[in-house]
Amino acid sequence: MSPYARLWMETGGDMQTITKPPAQFSQDDKEAFADLVSTAGQVDVHGLAGRIERANLLTMMWDGDVLIGTNAIKNNPAHADSVFRNAGVPEQSKRYASELGWLTVHLDYRRRGLSHDLMEDALSKIDTSLFATSRLTLPRVHRLLQDYDFKVIGKDYKSDDGSRTLKVFVRNAPTKLIAIKA
Repeated sequence: MSPYARLWMETGGDMQTITKPPAQFSQDDKEAFADLVSTAGQVDVHGLAGRIERANLLTMMWDGDVLIGTNAIKNNPAHADSVFRNAGVPEQSKRYASELGWLTVHLDYRRRGLSHDLMEDALSKIDTSLFATSRLTLPRVHRLLQDYDFKVIGKDYKSDDGSRTLKVFVRNAPTKLIAIKA
């Protein structure tokens, strides 16, 4: 938990982070998720509601009844193929088929470490290799991904609409330790 979230909870705040499949969230929750992600301006809003429904997991951070942060684990093989092909490493799309994305913190709550809470909650619920993309102009996001063992792979490439240059990051599935009896 970030120091801000810890302080908020200790002083009686009502902040909570929830990660679960989309079907387990209310329609209102999913609409709030889409609204927050849309306001960040980093995704194509066309078809966003359907993509949210098809995600493996959604992470929502609430301050009372206000959605202040989002994150998701998605699995779209065609998108993964396109990302890795554009980055010049098409052979990696099968290994890193699941994507971490839609990491967004409400403008009024930024620079408080809350993105770490969103990352930790989502990553604690999965045991698969992941990829993420980030605009070249977001070095803070790059550092955040690297804090969670994501590594840059391939070459930077232009988004489909040509408006952004993207980096691809990958994270291997956590290693499971097996106890051996002597």
